Amino acid sequence: MAQEAFKNAKTHPEQVITLQAMCNTKLPSVIERLLPLARPGAVSHALRPQVIYALRPLGQINRNKFLSAVMPLILNITETTEIRIAAVSTLFASQPTFLDLQQLVGAAVWERNTEVLNYMVTSFRVSTFLFFLYW
Repeated sequence: MAQEAFKNAKTHPEQVITLQAMCNTKLPSVIERLLPLARPGAVSHALRPQVIYALRPLGQINRNKFLSAVMPLILNITETTEIRIAAVSTLFASQPTFLDLQQLVGAAVWERNTEVLNYMVTSFRVSTFLFFLYW
C-alpha cells in the first residue's frame, strides 16, 4: 500500500512522506523495494538522498543487501557529494561492523572530495566517542 502511495505521489513532500511510511514499516519486503530507487536516475536528485536514508532498517534486517546498495554509493567518486554523504550517514546509522568501518577507512584514505572526507572523519569521531561513552 505504501509503495502504491509512493508511485501515485505527485509532489516532493508527498513522495518523502510515503518514503518515510515505507521505512517505518521496517518490513524487509517493503524496504527492499527501495533498493532500485537508490540507483542514479531512478528518482529525482532531490529525492534520492531520502531514498538512501530510508534504507537504514535494511542494515539490521539484511546486512548484505544493505551493504550492496550503500557501499557502491560511498565508493563511487562520480556520485554527487549529497548522495555520498547520505550513504555514509546511513551506514553509520545502521550500526556498522568493524569490517564495514575498515572498508570505510580504506575509502577515506583515497578520498579526494574534502566534504565527503570531513563527513567521514567527523562520523568516525562521534561514533568512537559514543562507543567509549556507552561501553
